[in-house]
Amino acid sequence: MKKQDTQFLYTGKGYESDAILNQLAGKISVLTGQSGAGKSALINRLDSSFQLQTQETSKALNRGKHTTRHVELHQVGEGYLADTPGFSSLSFAHCDEHVCAHLFKEFAPYVGKCRFRNCLHVNEPDCAIKDAVIHNEIAQSRLENYQEIIALIKEEKRI
Repeated sequence: MKKQDTQFLYTGKGYESDAILNQLAGKISVLTGQSGAGKSALINRLDSSFQLQTQETSKALNRGKHTTRHVELHQVGEGYLADTPGFSSLSFAHCDEHVCAHLFKEFAPYVGKCRFRNCLHVNEPDCAIKDAVIHNEIAQSRLENYQEIIALIKEEKRI
């Protein structure tokens, strides 16, 4: 999979609206994330006719406030986008770091091709996934997201 073919969208900050709308075209997509992450605000930004309710992040709690109360499907551009209620916290304590790479579909052709059988694709030499990133076969941002999840899994297991 080439970098430009990725089907994953981020909050939209730093992305032109047209690039996001092109990714949504002809698809049904779902926005998920923590409360206050900007899911409804992104939909408002993509189509100015929407006036979905949003709130500022709670300064007292340093987290988002629950504003969206139900899942709602919106036609955005030439696709559909589901806005979902946010969640308060996300835990990776139940995750196995050796299974995580199998959950990234663009990693599939490279899993098992690393020098070390138990490669976590973080600091190990001769890593097929890191090589795929170097050759623009996997987006750098996807490897970074994966590595952040691995760090969260390890951190929660230490606690």
